[in-house]
Amino acid sequence: MGAQRTADYYLTWLERSSFGLINTDITEQDAQVRLPFISKPLLVLKKPETAAYEDFATYLIAGGHLALIREESRARLSFRQVLDTNQVIIAIHEFEPALPWRVYSLTQARLHLLVMTAFGYEVKALAAVERWRQDGTIPATLSKGLERLMGAPKLQGTS
Repeated sequence: MGAQRTADYYLTWLERSSFGLINTDITEQDAQVRLPFISKPLLVLKKPETAAYEDFATYLIAGGHLALIREESRARLSFRQVLDTNQVIIAIHEFEPALPWRVYSLTQARLHLLVMTAFGYEVKALAAVERWRQDGTIPATLSKGLERLMGAPKLQGTS
């Protein structure tokens, strides 16, 4: 899928998979992750001025209830494609939580692990469907049904 497409898909998947508990507002410059009943976002992710590449995408963590942002903050969420594979590594760098560390590690960190694990399963399922389509081992109607069910971007080779 590539790092940039994975990053874009993650933000739309986050809203779709949360059953209305999380909203994502995505623009060309940033993305805001919010709860529908709170005006201030949970996280504000800004696209840096530097160009994105197909094998690397990053968002600067620029604010929100969950992040402690200082003037010198370099917190970011990155998506990096492993060379010559279709695997993408997602990492958070230099993030400081707004919550005290003990509370963060017992709540927000565990919830984030759960969310990222679920996203990993989603991406693996998409990759399996793509492999089946390329091998010709999955009927086109089943592939299209799975794409609609998962809200996935159109898979290569489908019509």
